[in-house]
Amino acid sequence: AIILLSSCAWSGAGGQECQKDAAGCEDEKPSDKYMDKINMVQKQFEAYPSPEFTEDDLARETEWYGKFKNGTIEHNRVVQHATLEHINHFLFKGRAAFHSGFRVLVVGGGTGYSLLYLAEQLSHTDAEIVYLDFSGAAMKIAQKRAELRGLTNIQWYHKSLEDIPSLGLGKFDFIECWGVLTHLMEPLKGLQILQKSLTETGGMSLMLYSKYARTGVYQVQELMRLVNKFAKTMEEEIENTRKILKILPKTNWYKRSELDQLEAYGEYRYGSRNHDISKAYSDTEIYDIFLTKVDTPYSIPEVYQLVENASMNFVEYSAWDTRIALKVENYVKDEELLIMILKKSQIKQEAIAELIIGYLSRYEFYISNNKEAEASFDDLENVPFMYGNTKKLRRRLEETWKFSEGEDYKFEENVRSTLFNEGSRIKMKLKWPMNKYAKMFLEEVMNNENKSTGEILAKASKIFNEPKDFILEEFRKIYTGAKSSGQMLLRHKNVPEFGKTKDMVLYELYREKDE
Repeated sequence: AIILLSSCAWSGAGGQECQKDAAGCEDEKPSDKYMDKINMVQKQFEAYPSPEFTEDDLARETEWYGKFKNGTIEHNRVVQHATLEHINHFLFKGRAAFHSGFRVLVVGGGTGYSLLYLAEQLSHTDAEIVYLDFSGAAMKIAQKRAELRGLTNIQWYHKSLEDIPSLGLGKFDFIECWGVLTHLMEPLKGLQILQKSLTETGGMSLMLYSKYARTGVYQVQELMRLVNKFAKTMEEEIENTRKILKILPKTNWYKRSELDQLEAYGEYRYGSRNHDISKAYSDTEIYDIFLTKVDTPYSIPEVYQLVENASMNFVEYSAWDTRIALKVENYVKDEELLIMILKKSQIKQEAIAELIIGYLSRYEFYISNNKEAEASFDDLENVPFMYGNTKKLRRRLEETWKFSEGEDYKFEENVRSTLFNEGSRIKMKLKWPMNKYAKMFLEEVMNNENKSTGEILAKASKIFNEPKDFILEEFRKIYTGAKSSGQMLLRHKNVPEFGKTKDMVLYELYREKDE
């Protein structure tokens, strides 16, 4: 859901109190124009709850959860940023077992996209989950879906983000806020409200839109503001937009990047339209993409600045394909130029990569109150484990180990997201440094015997008769490559596997002849 904040920060029952230290508080009440925008956005999400969830989708889920009453997560749903493996690794040093009163707040929970995914994973714990959304229509759908799953660990609030300070909800360990901040008139104020709702070591999962890859989208938004100036209904706005989209020439900026936008939006689709980029936009999608009244995009440096201004720490991008995409060395092959670029800060390197590729339409990332939130490879009590279904990866590795003759070589394989039925057009490569140490480390990890890095290191030291410090650095090289591309994470030895999502397929290896 989308919540708006004006330049005048209003609080209290009915929004009757103006905080005089906020900019724009010269007036005694919000302007009519501002209130019109609030009303239009709320009207949008009452008429078109998001993400879209149809009667057909409800029938499909009713059938699925009628058959599987043991808490099985629906097989075709993967919400990567909301898996416990990711949250534990990136936000809690690999040490969260998600018991002992772990508290979750899902802001803009909508029709239940990731809310239910989290709740299903946490259903065996005493974790407390709070849903918050200002769309009553979306909340009713999410509640019905939770009922189908037999979930009783969710508290429901038909409220907006700016209501949080007055609700007395307490502090949370984890907050998800997707599709909310990017639609605020003052995103920083919204993020500051959320930051104050976190525990001292709490973290968040956020999503913001990119200003560069969505250039064409924003041009169509402006186009439709001009076309729809005198439109009387939302239905008329949508119909006019469909007519315009049909006549856009190939030279139009949106048409040039249309497939990128379709792929980016496909993650939210359910049912018969699930992950299918060739299906026409629904009314809900048309309004959300082209007709929403506030849409604040960012560049990568602006994302980092927003996080810093909220007194929080950027941890990592939650999507593996984003982590690969933002490595400038994947594109710059001139050695002299690459050396010069790699001397720049990490933020500038990522900004350069984003502008080179041009297709990254949104940023999905974790932030934390904790400066050292991510699990450390230097903590020898952490267990490295392969994430997702890696059977094909193991076969390819074994082929490489069998036929490679050099002592140091690269394991290179094409990899792509399995999110879309039609297959992602974006081609990426795994580029892992490989040698006898990497081979031994990967074999030990893939045996899935819950061995910590320290235990693997002790074994390797005896086998190779090398100093542990040296071997650890060799291990770090392959771990860093595998983590960056989404295949390996860490959890503390005392934290058990998260069984419900451990075998989810997040990607596939392929060769050109496979296509």
